[in-house]
Amino acid sequence: LAFTGATGYIVYDEFRARNRQRKHVTWGVYNIQPVDNDDIQFPDNQNYTHWFYLTDILEGGPVHGQWRTTSQGPFIFANGSPNPPNLLRAIPPQNYLSLDIQIVGLCLMFIAMLLSVMAGIFLFRYQNKSII
Repeated sequence: LAFTGATGYIVYDEFRARNRQRKHVTWGVYNIQPVDNDDIQFPDNQNYTHWFYLTDILEGGPVHGQWRTTSQGPFIFANGSPNPPNLLRAIPPQNYLSLDIQIVGLCLMFIAMLLSVMAGIFLFRYQNKSII
């Protein structure tokens, strides 16, 4: 199923009719910021303290898509700048084994792989010989 909709060209998956193909989805990034009520005309004459702004649009899907900044962009992070904040902590070490245990494990892996290659060579060499 393929047609042109409000967000552009829309294609649904052939085998799973409920799933829309990602490359035909338009993604929007909204930024919620405090506002001065004198600057913006709100719907229904309501007074709001925060408002949402469409800052960026991703067209063409998440893999090969292109980002386009809108007139309300760029995205403002909590630190007040368009630059993302630094990470709060460093990535912890992912290997909790001591160096001795790592060396033993690598040696056992090498022996197992060597025996596997030797068994493959043995079977290839004697594949035409009868057992009895």
